[in-house]
Amino acid sequence: MKGLTTFLISFLVASGVAAGPFGIEMGGSASDLDLAEEGNKPSLNQAPNPHPLFKEYAVWHTEGLGICRVVAISEPYGNDRYGSGVKRDFERVSEALSQKYGSGNRVDFLKSGALWDEPQDWVMSLRQNERTFGQEWSSVESDGEAYDYIQLWVDGVSSDTTLLILEYRGKDFNDCVVEIDGQQDTVF
Repeated sequence: MKGLTTFLISFLVASGVAAGPFGIEMGGSASDLDLAEEGNKPSLNQAPNPHPLFKEYAVWHTEGLGICRVVAISEPYGNDRYGSGVKRDFERVSEALSQKYGSGNRVDFLKSGALWDEPQDWVMSLRQNERTFGQEWSSVESDGEAYDYIQLWVDGVSSDTTLLILEYRGKDFNDCVVEIDGQQDTVF
């Protein structure tokens, strides 16, 4: 029976069923991925299991802890001062994440006295750091993977252009940051 259980677990991992977000396993080796560059914070040429809304992927990793952070970034949503397109896709991804990890905490905040407070200024308010729009999940587990933090947010890159960004942090993220910083600081 133990042999059958080991076989089934090995099969599920090899087939990607038990893999993490976008087919990237937290704690796994970055050398198993199609890295676009060297270092502890490389972008990927392609995620093992990409989502059509996201076009760029990156990971943070160390030798000792493996992958501790996964980031996915959409193509720019341009020519949309109201943010209609990115809000639509945000809701789609947020709903999928909520079904898997629970409702999370929605953040839709406009600073008091913000200059960019009209509906047509929605994207500009993000760009000027007057607005925060996202959803976050803390200390969640699903499909055998544990995450310290998951965040989906909209970033304003110009007055009418946004990006949708999704970030997963593994349970050992803080230790990973310390290890990466220590490696980077050896150049001094």
